[in-house]
Amino acid sequence: MFTCTDQVHSNLSFKDSINVVEETAKWAAIRGQKALALTDHGHMFGSIRHAFACREAGIAPIFGMEAYESHIDDLHNGEDTAYPAHLTLLAMNRAGWENLCSIHTKSYQAPYALKAKTGSRVYPRVDRRLLEQHNGGIICMSACLGGRIQQDFLNEDINKDDKVLSASMHWYREIFEDRFYVELMGNTADQRAILYRQREICKKDKVRTVATNDVHYLTQEQGKMYGAHHIYSCARYGNDPLKGRPIEGENGARSRFGWYGSDEFYLKTADDMRNTGFSGQEIATSVEIAERCTSAGFTPI
Repeated sequence: MFTCTDQVHSNLSFKDSINVVEETAKWAAIRGQKALALTDHGHMFGSIRHAFACREAGIAPIFGMEAYESHIDDLHNGEDTAYPAHLTLLAMNRAGWENLCSIHTKSYQAPYALKAKTGSRVYPRVDRRLLEQHNGGIICMSACLGGRIQQDFLNEDINKDDKVLSASMHWYREIFEDRFYVELMGNTADQRAILYRQREICKKDKVRTVATNDVHYLTQEQGKMYGAHHIYSCARYGNDPLKGRPIEGENGARSRFGWYGSDEFYLKTADDMRNTGFSGQEIATSVEIAERCTSAGFTPI
């Protein structure tokens, strides 16, 4: 069963995940899954490895990425220096794969690529103009709390206004039609805090919701404070965690010094998701998405 793994990251999401592509496919098969998505940050470089790994493990691969979305709609006619939002994109078939490859390639070219203020990291971004041109065969989902839509639900001032929340989803519905879903996550307290509002507004606006799980390590043990993933993610901050600064964050929140504020970012089964508080229908929708992405039997290898 495809169990809510629309947001699986590998160690190709540098310093963000400890999952090795091949080990992830094997573990998913052991956990009883029939399909597995790979959605690394800003790229699809692991797709071929993912295809071979899933073939070896006897499960169906789903190809995608968690794209970096600009906060302005057309980067050809404007400049956006803000940190980009997140957006989950999955290929349904060959047309979707080809469009996703085009989005991926163009996101690294001018005017999309944005060099970080440190002068070292380049964020490969997409804008709505690019998504309009290459949306065919692609399922679009609202991503984690870093997504543009999710930020509106998180913003206390905005989420009191039904019209604003409805408007934030309108463009995606217009472009992707029935291929657009709002993601419901329960990895952190902040994610769980907005679930009621998400369900309420999406039901009113007839927007499909799906229970998803943000995966950055395979087992819950790896996600504990001072565990394998915590130590790994501290690497992005150099020696800062060793200078007496708090690495656990305030009030259990995600810290800029490594820990994600939760040990819930592991590969979960359907039972794990039910225990998190998701309904059978919300979980079943992830199975529907998996079937939409695998029914064509497409693979790039």
